[in-house]
Amino acid sequence: MTNTTNTKKTDVVFGRQPDGYDMAQVDQYIARFSQAYQELYEEYNAIYAQNGELAAKVDELRAQQQRAAASQGAPGAPSAEIIANALVNTEIIIQNMKEAAQAESEKMKETARAELKNLIDDAYVEKARTKIEAETILAEAKAEAEDLVSGARRELFKIREDKALIAEEIGKIAKTIKSLGYADEIQPMYLLPE
Repeated sequence: MTNTTNTKKTDVVFGRQPDGYDMAQVDQYIARFSQAYQELYEEYNAIYAQNGELAAKVDELRAQQQRAAASQGAPGAPSAEIIANALVNTEIIIQNMKEAAQAESEKMKETARAELKNLIDDAYVEKARTKIEAETILAEAKAEAEDLVSGARRELFKIREDKALIAEEIGKIAKTIKSLGYADEIQPMYLLPE
């Protein structure tokens, strides 16, 4: 019989992939759990079968008791009281064994249910944790992108202001050059495009 009294919850951590858990790891864990559950189920069936065999033995002992009671007057036969006591003691032993087997079977089933519940609970917790983590990463990436866009807009605005100031300065210089009579010397390359 398998000892299931030392069963404890173990933390299970699955690797993550962009679309959720590493399914190969999850499948391996579920396969191991299913194997353990199958072993417990088979052990339960074996105990159940033993209970049936014990019940058949009790029926056989009762039949023997009836035959013994019928042959009570035969020479050399044990007394009915001795036979009755032996059968009562045997029935008590068998009943105790049956109850112990049923209790162990129920305990094994409850352990299997608890392990399955823990597995499901762990999966939900990991799913929620991963979702929160993904949302946090997404929010951080969005904030960083917004900062970059905002910074780029500020830089563009500054460049436009600088361009306007430079164009204004070039315009002043061009007027000064024209007023000095060097208008033909101004090259179009010094003029900034709009």
